[in-house]
Amino acid sequence: MADGSSAFPLRLRDPRLRALVREVARQEGVSQNELIEHAIEDEMVIRGRLLAADLQAAATRLSQLSDEAYGDVVTRSMREFAEGEARPEPLQSVALHGATGHEPTQVGPQPSGHDPSGVLAAFHAGRR
Repeated sequence: MADGSSAFPLRLRDPRLRALVREVARQEGVSQNELIEHAIEDEMVIRGRLLAADLQAAATRLSQLSDEAYGDVVTRSMREFAEGEARPEPLQSVALHGATGHEPTQVGPQPSGHDPSGVLAAFHAGRR
């Protein structure tokens, strides 16, 4: 940051504005620099407040839009979940044994009791 004594050259391009600054400074009994500094300070405060108000309004609107979008996402998610629950399961379960729990049920083209991998035999052995 610059210290308070740093120079900031200001060139007023409009001669009428320069004359107005000179006259108002004389009427108020202050230097032209002091008058311009006060005018700039006042303008910056006003613009800062306007900018803050604009930013606050934009933030409020973004917050509302975000809340709406979040609500839409939740609604869509719940709808898609309900639609998915209404669909049949992608894999249908099949009993590998009969009603008594001991005799194997034919699944696909295998003959009854056919257990080439030994899964049912291991299963039955574990029950004993």
